[in-house]
Amino acid sequence: MVEVVLVEDGSPDGSLALCEQLAATDARVKVLRHPGGINRGAGASRNLGIAACTAPWVAFLDADDFFLPARFEHERHLLREHPDADGVYGAIGAVFDDDRARDAFMAQFGRAITTVNERVAPDELLSALMGDRRGFGHFSIDALTARRDALLPLMPCFPEHLRLHQDTVFLFRLAHSARLYPGSIDAPVAMRRVHGHNRITDKSRESHNRRLMYDELWTWSRGQVLNTADRRRIAARRYYWTLRDRPGKGAAWQMAFRFMLRPWLWRWVTVREELFARLFGDASLITRALRSWSWRLFRDGGSYV
Repeated sequence: MVEVVLVEDGSPDGSLALCEQLAATDARVKVLRHPGGINRGAGASRNLGIAACTAPWVAFLDADDFFLPARFEHERHLLREHPDADGVYGAIGAVFDDDRARDAFMAQFGRAITTVNERVAPDELLSALMGDRRGFGHFSIDALTARRDALLPLMPCFPEHLRLHQDTVFLFRLAHSARLYPGSIDAPVAMRRVHGHNRITDKSRESHNRRLMYDELWTWSRGQVLNTADRRRIAARRYYWTLRDRPGKGAAWQMAFRFMLRPWLWRWVTVREELFARLFGDASLITRALRSWSWRLFRDGGSYV
């Protein structure tokens, strides 16, 4: 171990005193704060930590979470086998504070382990994460070890204006620019603590937060060399969450006009059916007729967001 960088993000629970105590007893521990000791959120805190790192490899750990023994064993073996690797990702598990936390998490994710379900080559990872492979899954930054030199060109790695999903934006961008290999995807290398008030299980503003995330990814994608399928996946998800976040008919008719300019959008089942529902009501006769017509038009059904 070369260093541990602790970013104290204005916590009111005495975290700063504990961090400073650890730094006073071990020279490898650094404690960082934002100017004025203010709270700036996860994205800004991770960016601050990356900028302060001096080690060639970086691993992340959120405050509630912990690494399991032998956290980096798979990484060591894999990096010896693949000297071109810019990073390794794996699986994380979950520990629950109570039944409420477990029920909320399982209702949303279906299982306690967060991982991908198959191994893919680095140049296939971005498409797989975007849905090119149904049921592929995703991974958490707590299970990522990345070369610092691969992170610096992306700085700021995490979009600081997003309160949620800034880690997803980062992982998509990194999967595009770096060579990431699957490590321990069956057995967790870290554990996340899940309590009753985790932001990831709060559905109250899901549509709004997802729209902001895909707005950010769309803006990013316009400056990148992406294949047509991946670019369209980002666009389709952006349209879907915009419809969910702005349910008024005015916004829906504006979106219908965009559909006319982009005929390929009609192949996206989830998007077109959401548009029909917003325009004419979910259970109306015209919505049901349009859904039936579109399924006959696209005999394979089409693609799903």
